[in-house]
Amino acid sequence: MRRTLGRLLVLACGITAFLAAIPVAQAGTATNHVVKAVFISNTVETHGQTTTDAGIIHEKSLGTGAGLLFVKQGRAADKLDFTAKIWYDAGVQRAAGTVTFSGHPDGSVSFIGNGHFTGGTRKFAGITGKLKISGAVTPNGLTVTSITGNARY
Repeated sequence: MRRTLGRLLVLACGITAFLAAIPVAQAGTATNHVVKAVFISNTVETHGQTTTDAGIIHEKSLGTGAGLLFVKQGRAADKLDFTAKIWYDAGVQRAAGTVTFSGHPDGSVSFIGNGHFTGGTRKFAGITGKLKISGAVTPNGLTVTSITGNARY
C-alpha cells in the first residue's frame, strides 16, 4: 500500500511538472507583429531639460492604452531624444528614439524620426523592433504622433 501511494505521488508530481512546463515553452516563442498606432498627448510637466507628455495610444491590434513620453534636447539643435512607456492590458512596452523637428510660422511643429523597443513586461517581455515616428504639435500644445514599424515578442 505504501509503495503504491509513493508511486502515485511520484507520478502526480511528474505530471504536474510536465503540465507546468508547457506554458513556459510556449511563452518563449516570439512572433512578429505589425505596429500601426496613433499617440495623442499633451505636456503635463517640464522639469529641467525634460518635458513629460501623457496621452492615449490607439494601436490597431492591441486596442487602446495609456502612455508617458519623456522628451529632451538631442545632440543637434533640431533633434529631440525621447523615451516612452506605454501601458496596455497585456503589459508594458518601453521605447526610445530620436526625432528631427521643424517649427512653422503658425506656431505648430512637425517632426519625423526613428525609434526602437527597449523592453517590456508580461506579454511584451523581451520585445524588440524598429519604429518610424512622425507627427505634429499644434499651437495649443496637442501632439499627434503616428507610429509604424514592427515588434517581435
